[in-house]
Amino acid sequence: MVAAAPIGAAAMRDVRVAQVLRLLSAGIALRSTSVVAEALLRRRLDFRRPFLIETVSGLVGYGGVAVSLAVLEYGVWSLVWGGLVQTLISSTAQLAVVRHPIRPLLARRELKDLLGFGLGAAVSGCVNYVALNGDNFLIGRLMGASNLGLYSRAYGLMNLPQTYAAGVMSSVMFPAFAQVQGEQARVRSAYLLVTRLTAMIAAPAMATLAIVAPHLVRGLYGPQWTGAVVPLQILSIAGYFRALYHLGGIVAQSVGRVYGELWRQVTYAAAVIGGTLVGSRYGLPGVAAGVGLAILYMYVATGHLALKATGTPWRLYLRIQLGAFATAAVTCAVALVARLVLEGWQASSLTITLVVLAAAGGPWSAGVLWSLGEPDFEPLRKRLPRSAIWLVEAVHWLSTRTSNQAVQDRMAPSNPSNHCHVLIEHCADARRGAIPGAIRAFSKCRNERLRLPAFLDHYRHLGVNEFLIVDNDSRDGTAEYLAGQPDVRLFRTASRFSEARGGTDWLNALLREFGAGSWCVTVDIDELLVYPGSERTPLRTMTDYLDRNGYQALSCLLLDLYPGGPLNECRYEASGDLLAAAPYFDVGPYHRRVVDLCPAVLIRGGMRQRVFYPEFDARDVHQHPTPPCLTKVPLVRWDEQTAYAYSTHFVSPRIVAPDTGALLHFKFLQDFHDRAVQEAARAEYYEKASEYQRYVHTLNQNPAMSLANDASTRFEGTSQLVRLGLMQETDAWIQAREDRRSSGKVPGLD
Repeated sequence: MVAAAPIGAAAMRDVRVAQVLRLLSAGIALRSTSVVAEALLRRRLDFRRPFLIETVSGLVGYGGVAVSLAVLEYGVWSLVWGGLVQTLISSTAQLAVVRHPIRPLLARRELKDLLGFGLGAAVSGCVNYVALNGDNFLIGRLMGASNLGLYSRAYGLMNLPQTYAAGVMSSVMFPAFAQVQGEQARVRSAYLLVTRLTAMIAAPAMATLAIVAPHLVRGLYGPQWTGAVVPLQILSIAGYFRALYHLGGIVAQSVGRVYGELWRQVTYAAAVIGGTLVGSRYGLPGVAAGVGLAILYMYVATGHLALKATGTPWRLYLRIQLGAFATAAVTCAVALVARLVLEGWQASSLTITLVVLAAAGGPWSAGVLWSLGEPDFEPLRKRLPRSAIWLVEAVHWLSTRTSNQAVQDRMAPSNPSNHCHVLIEHCADARRGAIPGAIRAFSKCRNERLRLPAFLDHYRHLGVNEFLIVDNDSRDGTAEYLAGQPDVRLFRTASRFSEARGGTDWLNALLREFGAGSWCVTVDIDELLVYPGSERTPLRTMTDYLDRNGYQALSCLLLDLYPGGPLNECRYEASGDLLAAAPYFDVGPYHRRVVDLCPAVLIRGGMRQRVFYPEFDARDVHQHPTPPCLTKVPLVRWDEQTAYAYSTHFVSPRIVAPDTGALLHFKFLQDFHDRAVQEAARAEYYEKASEYQRYVHTLNQNPAMSLANDASTRFEGTSQLVRLGLMQETDAWIQAREDRRSSGKVPGLD
């Protein structure tokens, strides 16, 4: 830079530039000493200390040194010396914090990898600098300083929110994505998640900025800056695409595709320069339009690169932005109405600006809060302040209420006139009185004698007080066994399973009659409920926690467990340990899609998708057939308006806890093949038991098949499921368990 300083001075037609560049080169040398330390902090995802370092160094360098020198009339040198002091403090602090070895070491393989990636990244950064500043250089040369000032102000206003957001996202996303670059599904999920949130923020913001631009410019800077209004409005449209193309570049770099990004940056720089040259013939609006087209190109180009790297189709990428477009349309309409009304009242530009921004903030905030309430944002939502979580839940609850009637219509029983009368209670004359405050378990079954002892033992151990079970014409001794259990109320029916919507009408009838006002566990006989810490925490502690926090339901993932060897070699016996017989499960992938039924998420994936639906593509929402739904809502505080839809997968609108559980699913034992053959022949399940027909077809081809593979994981406990992200626990639930242990109760289940 020292040698090239005269060239820079000549380009800018100012000899003073050479002296400034020579001194600034010292800052580059200082910064180079802390590059490794800074990279190590980012690699460790340690953002707190860099934030403190940059804040303190900025306050001292620019807030102290630069401002003081400016007051003393040192002019441009105040900024130069302020920057040098900031760099010196920042570099010294980072070295002091990390204290990495500084002994020179030549490692050829590492050097080759570093140069291969670093050279591409460095050149890409330089080209990007040309793209970001080429328009300013040309405007200054071709159109004069006044036009450059107007354009810079317009571009700066458009880019102000993204300048800081881009820096934060780069520092967080790059090391996070780089750590999982070999796991395409995780990178894809994170990329789409960040894209959705960024789009939801950027689209309404840019739309509002375009509408308020005339009054924003006049109100902040005065009428002499009116020439910046039209360029600002044009650039605001392009601003949305700029916010998203930056994310694609981060993904490309994090998975090592720096040279793919490089040639796109070269084309982008050429497009910016070409657009500026052509557009300058039509004034600043023409330049803004030319640069906007270059930004649109970069949105498509980096989007293509990131989507290819993550295996994501364009239709999915565009579909996740539809919510942002809808929110932007509503926000835009509100902002425009507010502006027109205030203009009719002849309010000042500053007043119009403030009121329009406040009015647009309503639908904009609602859209962002709605997005944060979706299941995919659960990890982020857990880290929000409690007040913010409350707002997210309130917006979701209000929006859910609007579709409540449509949901209830879908939940109407197939034959409401007689669906209660087909259930006959066994030994009804021996009915016991109701247990105040009891936790009741509800279930339906057919030929489940093998699993019943383990089922009852598990839920008794959790603290269930009473079982209400419908037996659908079992022939294996199930009804006789249940009739002998003192805490079981047995109901029998010979009605067709399909005519009761897969038994859902039976369960809803029992829940309405016996469950109102109580916490109810509704599960199949092969499903064992677990939740974070359930090994040592009774269900009563969980329901008390849910009551205290105003929650009405706990959602779960249905987690298939299976033996490690061939199914036909499994030797499980009644009353045995189900986990000993079938201890393995799939860690993933599990695909989540937002739906309008509570708990607002449909989950598919796991072992059954891998083994029985290998052709399934979760990105195609119209694909059929699909693997079974793994969403369940087994624990609900019931009332007269509550009902299940589509078995226990979805329930009428409830306030669902942010904590989640799992249902350990023990369908896959030695009897699975025979039971699948029977159910395929009965054709009582959904779509004439097409799911069971698929099971039979696969197992007939290989009766000795094993459901396990090299990626199968042995179940170790609920903490393992939390660690794997298959269950969620909040700090509030952790504290509730701690409070219980410190209350003097015996550790373990009461």
